[in-house]
Amino acid sequence: MSPELRRMYGFYRWFFMPSAQGPAAVVSRFGDTCMGSVDALGLRPLWFGESDYDYFLSSEKGVVDLQNTIHDPRPLAPGEKIAVVSGPGKRGEVVDHCALQERLLRLFQQGR
Repeated sequence: MSPELRRMYGFYRWFFMPSAQGPAAVVSRFGDTCMGSVDALGLRPLWFGESDYDYFLSSEKGVVDLQNTIHDPRPLAPGEKIAVVSGPGKRGEVVDHCALQERLLRLFQQGR
């Protein structure tokens, strides 16, 4: 992990303190971005999959009929984050964990 990324994580660890610990799978949405994250130990599952018509994040593998999935849904790894950026009339773009860290670091360095 780069020193810059380590500093960013250190800041947020200090900011949230112990309240950010514990088993959790979180899905959030803001504007055209949907993001999922799993706790550092992976105690709560979060599945990511692609169907015929879109991507999905869910605590259960079978939330979408598996006949409609392109690939078998996969569980996110412990501490993994993933995002899907979409918009009206367009297919979502998947942003994997490493690319998401780079984007967040740029925003953090800009003071956002």
